Amino acid sequence: AAPAAAPAAPSAAPAAAAVTGAGEVVSAPMPGTILKVNVAAGQAVKEGEVLCVLANISQQRAKLSEVTLVSQTDALTGVANRRGIQEQLEPLFVSESTQGALLIMDLDNFKQVNDKFGHQAGDTVLASFADMLVETLPKTSFISRYGGDEFVVFLPNVNREQTCELAGKIKEELAKQFPLFVKTCNFGVSFGSVFFPEDGRDWNTLFAKVDDILYENKRLNKMGQH
Repeated sequence: AAPAAAPAAPSAAPAAAAVTGAGEVVSAPMPGTILKVNVAAGQAVKEGEVLCVLANISQQRAKLSEVTLVSQTDALTGVANRRGIQEQLEPLFVSESTQGALLIMDLDNFKQVNDKFGHQAGDTVLASFADMLVETLPKTSFISRYGGDEFVVFLPNVNREQTCELAGKIKEELAKQFPLFVKTCNFGVSFGSVFFPEDGRDWNTLFAKVDDILYENKRLNKMGQH
């Protein structure tokens, strides 16, 4: 009898594709892979069929994500910048479940540190202060260098007492890390804090209030009353 014919080799699995947005599909040419493509053009060939021109945009999207991250990060300290903290917090402020403290910090007499010890020393202070915030504050905190020697932090799910305790820890750590600057420049940190949602439910309202509180506290610090 003739030998049985070998079973036919299985045909390659067709690429799976799913539409994720206008003009974009995610195609999986092989199991376990994801390929993002754009539908550049579409033309009806005959009833039930469409001829499309596809372009691989995976690298383009990856580069876009990288550019976005860079644009939202402070280059000196590695924490979020002004744009980054706003874009992180604005979605939280529309959630009914969000609560916490918006804390603003300004380094007292930082200009004197720059003037006496040089801008390289000043940059080191800023980077070290940001690192200290990351180490000292809860891991759920949103930390940013808002500009110059000003830092803005959002502390989710904390009350007024806990916020005061954390501010005290920051002052203690600053004195430990920068004793020379504290002694020679009266280097320190001033705070302002407001609470979401009690003091406001949007970024502009909260920031305006906390900024006013910060500068009143700085004035009192200079007068030795705070």
